[in-house]
Amino acid sequence: MTGIDKKEGDGDNTNTDLSSAYGEYRRAARRARELDDLETAGSFYVAASRIGMAESFPLPDDNRPPDASTANKLFFTQALREFLLASLCFRLADCGDRCQRHCEQGVAIMTDVRDTLFRDPAEIGLGHEIIGDFQLVAGFNNYNESYSLAAEQYATIDNDLGWQMEDGFDDFSLIAVELADSAGLGPENGDRERIRRTSLDARAKFKQEQFPEVIEAIITKGNWKSDTI
Repeated sequence: MTGIDKKEGDGDNTNTDLSSAYGEYRRAARRARELDDLETAGSFYVAASRIGMAESFPLPDDNRPPDASTANKLFFTQALREFLLASLCFRLADCGDRCQRHCEQGVAIMTDVRDTLFRDPAEIGLGHEIIGDFQLVAGFNNYNESYSLAAEQYATIDNDLGWQMEDGFDDFSLIAVELADSAGLGPENGDRERIRRTSLDARAKFKQEQFPEVIEAIITKGNWKSDTI
């Protein structure tokens, strides 16, 4: 027997255990962050992210272990969401090297997987947007280039509402709005609906024009408040 020795029926237990650990690490990260133990929070967010990636990372079917899920955009983008939150925690904890390393990894992971999971122009745009988020949190200067590439893709889309409701799109607009609310820079209700649901153009514009100010405000405050992230 090659790989991890396992008995018949172990596959379902493996996935259940991974999902349980993912949720527990997320809860531990939030508890630590609420206590301002930001480096510990970052480490737990990383742990949750690694589990999410293990459940969703695309592999050729003939090389996929029997107990691994099929490549799934929902788990993958959720995992990247936790990785971004980890990176932000490290920056808030004055762990600049850890922040930059994890942001660089986030960019590399998204770039590596983008062509496998993200094929539609809207999804390609989301890939650029996520890369821009990591670049912004790291303090790199090229985030706006990534946001512009996202905006170019989003401008070609007709069914904005449909895409905004898709897995992944909601995860990364939620982060932006939750952080903006915590910083006292939250969008008005009409704009909030456009950013979160009805307009990819409004979403891209918010990331380009307002999200950098939001991140700077969160860094100045030293933490954020949210019941969701």
